[in-house]
Amino acid sequence: MASDDDVGAENGGGGRAINDRDIIGRVESGSGGTSKEAGCRKVTLTNRKHNISHTQVLYKYITWTKWCWFRTQRWITVNTVKTGWDIDVEWGTVSWEGNVKTKKYFYEWSDGSDISGHYYYKKGHLKNEFGGVTFGHSYPENTIRAHSNGTWTWWTND
Repeated sequence: MASDDDVGAENGGGGRAINDRDIIGRVESGSGGTSKEAGCRKVTLTNRKHNISHTQVLYKYITWTKWCWFRTQRWITVNTVKTGWDIDVEWGTVSWEGNVKTKKYFYEWSDGSDISGHYYYKKGHLKNEFGGVTFGHSYPENTIRAHSNGTWTWWTND
């Protein structure tokens, strides 16, 4: 199980799962964390895609945000926000084509502070191809919103 300072939001199970259902062509979302006076936290969101019979994971699209905050000042410590991503292709016919969109910015989440929230969005592109024939494309999307009290919300789609 992940510690409070390194929590995971996974679909498809494993680890500390916020959502243990597979995401196949539908939107999933959730929230987590407990409000704390100050601290630092890392949240990892894993978007898994399974084959049609649900017997094999085709890939995992992973994004994460790490941030520190001070609730009394209602802001996220700007220079501590770090974001990242990873791809884990587990099926031979699936290829990584690259990230197609990234957005990250601070916003007003609480009490008039324009740095009380941080938004991180990433969209990737994978292709399923065998013998020169393309069977489909997948565009996984992950969003993490970090808040100035240590809580977060997440959204994912494929």
